[in-house]
Amino acid sequence: MQPLRVAIAGVGTVGGGVAQILHTHRALLAQRCAGRALQLVAVADQRPLDALSAELEGHEVVHYSDAVEMAEQSKVGIDVIVETIGGYNVARKVANSALQRGVSLVTANKALLAVHASELATAAEASGAKIGW
Repeated sequence: MQPLRVAIAGVGTVGGGVAQILHTHRALLAQRCAGRALQLVAVADQRPLDALSAELEGHEVVHYSDAVEMAEQSKVGIDVIVETIGGYNVARKVANSALQRGVSLVTANKALLAVHASELATAAEASGAKIGW
């Protein structure tokens, strides 16, 4: 069974915590996903990759300095993007780009959902992608 390929947009406190959980609890997560492993394959953060070593310990990822570029043009297959950037502008572009490509989205961004949920739901329905929060 192919792993679920995950990307994180924004490797700050929340995104870094997600990366650490994906590594630390990988066996439990796979068990809860009917044996399907979750594999972190890409991250987007303005900081260089070596500055993210603590958050990304145990992961081999492709690094993007631009989250929108990752969502639009990722060369690695991504099944789901975890958006932890916050705000409206960049997060909205990442969300729309992912959903339009059929890449599912998980977001911790309540403001984005409060203002743009209808738009994002429409994009998800059109491509068959899912939205989680």
